[in-house]
Amino acid sequence: MIKIALYIYLSLTLIGSVALYVAFNYQMALSYVASCLIMQLNIVALAWIWRIIFQKKSIALAVGLIIFKYSILAAILWKLSSVKWLEPVGFVLGLLIFMVALIGSLFFKNKLQTDKS
Repeated sequence: MIKIALYIYLSLTLIGSVALYVAFNYQMALSYVASCLIMQLNIVALAWIWRIIFQKKSIALAVGLIIFKYSILAAILWKLSSVKWLEPVGFVLGLLIFMVALIGSLFFKNKLQTDKS
């Protein structure tokens, strides 16, 4: 399911960045792409962390990795908030479109399961 969500998110990233570039300016599109890439890296890191956690079966490792990952994510978002070229609207759109990709992947996975049965 994560692969499907990433494919949907990548396509929405490309479509959204072109649309924002045409409709507004390159800064809006660049902000959108930056937030989309951060969320894509976040979901890949989350999948990797959960795989390690399930292999090791350690609660302390799970808590440590999750705290470490989210502290890095918070630091990146904090640093990006002070960048001058960042457009807040484009950045938030990139973060919000992640939910659309997740919902789309759930519908797609559900459709695949109903077609098989």
